[in-house]
Amino acid sequence: MPDSIIEKTCSKCKRTKANSEFYPRKNSMHGTRSECKDCWCKSAGERQKKNRAGHNAANHRYRQTHKEQMQAYQKRYNQTKRGKANNCRNSRKQREKYPERIKAMNAVNHAVTRGDLPHVSLCRCVQCPRQAQEWHHYKGYAPEHWLDVLPLCIPCHRNDRNLSV
Repeated sequence: MPDSIIEKTCSKCKRTKANSEFYPRKNSMHGTRSECKDCWCKSAGERQKKNRAGHNAANHRYRQTHKEQMQAYQKRYNQTKRGKANNCRNSRKQREKYPERIKAMNAVNHAVTRGDLPHVSLCRCVQCPRQAQEWHHYKGYAPEHWLDVLPLCIPCHRNDRNLSV
């Protein structure tokens, strides 16, 4: 980038701004984008809103093709001090947002401890032949339905909207 250029005019807002107000771009003549940072961010947000479905599909494709890498990264992040703090904060938010779920899960755990319910790992998923991993409160989280549960594997539990009881 030439040293003599210290100011540049934005192609969108037409304001003259310092070179530091433009994102770098190697293949351009001056080494920076033609739009200033403010205009670039605004237009990027608009592009993302306009093409939300395409953006979400691209993110989904990336996550599917890089699944192992993302899981390894998440595992490393969760081991860090920041990751542990973030997980703790998210857990606290979930407990505050859905206290009835926590009470229902605790009731199921106590029933398993007492022997009223078998451990979920001893059951098969009611939707598929896999081993169950979670209890599904199919009637909701009201106290009278705390022990009305079905054993499900994680993929079936994520798709519990399709569950017919």
